[in-house]
Order: sequence, then C-alpha cells, then structure tokens
Amino acid sequence: MATFQNALDESILSHRNTLEKEVSQLISKRHLSLGIVETFTMGTLTSAFAALPNASDFFRGSLICQHPLSFTQLANIPAHVLNSRDKSVLLNALLQAIANKLKTNLNIAIIGSTQETSTPNVQETTFYFGIKMNDISKTKNVSFSASRQELYTKIGHVCMNFIKPILAHANELFKTE
Repeated sequence: MATFQNALDESILSHRNTLEKEVSQLISKRHLSLGIVETFTMGTLTSAFAALPNASDFFRGSLICQHPLSFTQLANIPAHVLNSRDKSVLLNALLQAIANKLKTNLNIAIIGSTQETSTPNVQETTFYFGIKMNDISKTKNVSFSASRQELYTKIGHVCMNFIKPILAHANELFKTE
C-alpha cells in the first residue's frame, strides 16, 4: 500500500490544477449531463465540479446522503439495500437514483468508511466509487491511509483519475448515444 500512497501523493502534486478541467472538457465534449451522490465525502467531488468555469454546461447537481433517512427519503433507497453487505448493491442503487432524480446520463456515486489507526490523526479509508454512463456501470474500491485533512483531497483525486480514462475511452467501454 505504501507504493500506492506515494504515487497518489505525487499525482496530486503534479496534476492538482489540470485534472478536473480535463475531466470537465471530456464531459462537455461528449454532451453529457452529470449527477453525483456522495455519502461520506461531504461534497468533495460536488465542490470540485461546481467550481469549474463551465460547470453549468453539464453539472445538474448532487445529493449528499449521511443519515439513513436521507437515503430513503431523498434517493428512494429501500432499507434492504441500505443493509446489504454487498457495497455494489447500494452503489448501483445510488447511481440509478441520481440518474432518475436529475435526468442525467453520467452519474457518479461514492460511499465508504474510515476507521482510526494506531498512528495519531491517521485514518484507514475504504471507499467505493461508481460511474454510470447511460445504462452501463463501472465500480472500483480503493483503500488508503490519510489524515482527516488529506482524506477528501485524496478521494477526489482518485475519483477524477478513475473518471478521466473512462470518459476518454467511452466508445469502447460504454454504449454511447
């Protein structure tokens, strides 16, 4: 995991200002509309997209679900899905929920958890990321350690790095309109 941690830190430093812009250009180029659901990242990805100059061209909005009632009332997620041990079940339900709510054809969902480690101020994080374009979904789970301050930056960066090649090669990976 140390190699991944080092590569992630290096990537954040070298691509901090360009990655979000490249992803937004790919979304615009493909004439996609974006919706996001975040559960434990407190709007990190939403903020990154909303801050882009051309966000109003493609970004329709997001849901930030923390409490179980927000999942059921805002995203119409049934209790049995919330309680499923298989994270992909919840992830795919959230992807579909945001697509239905916002009428978007590119959707992103992030769920996950953190736990304290024996190192002070460092948390072990596992998050699950899903992207849905039209009717095809791709998911990924990632684990790493970070301080609370670094956590959201790293998650956002990993997500953008996951999204970019998918959008760049969408014709091969997804059925496009």
